[in-house]
Formats: sequence, structure tokens, C-alpha cells
Amino acid sequence: MILNQYLAKARGVGVDIELLSLSDLNLRLAALVDELKAKSVALPLIGWPEPLLLTVKTEVEKCGSVTVSPRRRMDGGYEWNRSALGSATLGITFCGAFVAETGSLAFPSGPGFGTLASLLPETHLALSYAKDCRPDLGGYLAEFGADIPSRLTFVTGPSRTGDIEASMTTCVHGPGRVLHWIISA
Repeated sequence: MILNQYLAKARGVGVDIELLSLSDLNLRLAALVDELKAKSVALPLIGWPEPLLLTVKTEVEKCGSVTVSPRRRMDGGYEWNRSALGSATLGITFCGAFVAETGSLAFPSGPGFGTLASLLPETHLALSYAKDCRPDLGGYLAEFGADIPSRLTFVTGPSRTGDIEASMTTCVHGPGRVLHWIISA
């Protein structure tokens, strides 16, 4: 089963994965916000699938956290307050798909995917549905046909680099902790 392959690969690169029902999401969000003592949470609130959007925003705010979201510009685009985003403890994003072959999370450009919210906060929580698991990268890319997004970001575990005195260091070029909650629909 491709989900089991994904679980093994992603856990192997340091992703903390949980399989949840939608009804369990509120309790887990509250526990995570409490664990991190998250005063500020980055949420790209544009374009998320319902009912996930309202559930996440409501629960985070019930916990007393401030949500940081992009604002609409005059030209119709969106823009983050990067200072506020950079101070967020937790970034929560929706994941377009996840790839079993590599254990990677896929974030196409466009509303709701919030690449900056997945990269700047120290902890990144990606949410997706179990049906969004894809066997391999080639198959996932083929789904776009000629309409490949202008930007497609793949996240494979927490940020790591070995360019500082040849010593492996985390949380330098992105989050030090990546969580992936897969929701059974």
C-alpha cells in the first residue's frame, strides 16, 4: 500500500506523522499549540478546503494564539507581513499531495499552500487527506498536464545542512521540526 511506503520514507527522514480523523483534529491542535507555547501561528487562510480552514483557525484562536495570515494587495495578489511571519512559532499549511517514493510533501504555488508558512517558523505542521498520497513524483507531476504550477515546492523532512564545519545542523534553512497530520475523510 502506498500510504505505508510513504509513512516509512517520511519517518526515515525525520517527519513526525499522525493519522487522525477530522473529529480528533481539534484536540491535537490544542495539544500542539500548548506544547509549543505558540503565541503566534502562521496560517495561509486563502483557498484551504473546507471544513479544515474553519476548524484550524477556530481552534488556534481558542488556544489564545494570534494567527498571522497574508493580506490581499491592491493588485489582487497576497502578501505576508514577513516580520510577523518570522516570529511565528508554528506554521500550519495544507499540503497539495505527498509522495510515497520520496517521503516528500508537495506544495504547488497558489492560494492556500503558504510556502513561507512552511519554511520560516521553527515548526511546520502540514495537513492533508489520506487520498492525497501519490506513489511517485513522476505520476504526481503528470497530473498537472500542461498546467504545471509556476512554483512547486517539495519538503522532505526538517531542514538540514552540512555546510557548517561539515557538521549536520538542523533548522538553518527552514523548520527544525516537520509534522504531517494525515486526515482520514
